[in-house]
Amino acid sequence: MLKNKQPMPVNIRATMQQQQHMASAKNRRLAQQMENRPSVQAALKLKQ
Repeated sequence: MLKNKQPMPVNIRATMQQQQHMASAKNRRLAQQMENRPSVQAALKLKQ
């Protein structure tokens, strides 16, 4: 029997999707926080 058993590909895919979902939630929260920062608001006004 093999000592180094590889995890099932399905488990890897599920874990990656979960991590991606958590990351996108964090990124949304960060984007909302950044929208309210004065330096970001000033930079956005310069672009317009």
